[in-house]
Amino acid sequence: NGAFWVWIFLVISGYLVGKSLSPDRYGLSAKGWLRFIWNRGLRIIPLYTIALFIGLIVETISNSKVNITYETLSQFFS
Repeated sequence: NGAFWVWIFLVISGYLVGKSLSPDRYGLSAKGWLRFIWNRGLRIIPLYTIALFIGLIVETISNSKVNITYETLSQFFS
């Protein structure tokens, strides 16, 4: 069942984020929280930007009109 694996993913990712937010590394102050968020942003934003540009390039090259609706998604995932 897919819902079980989503639950496992959320538990593991929550554990890893919680572990990286340990008080030994960032402290419990507002400055520590801001530093944690800044470091997470520096890790996530570059890959997000690359994925966004790849998606835009693929969409531009394919030049297709894709009509995504609930019906098409439900047929695809059923």
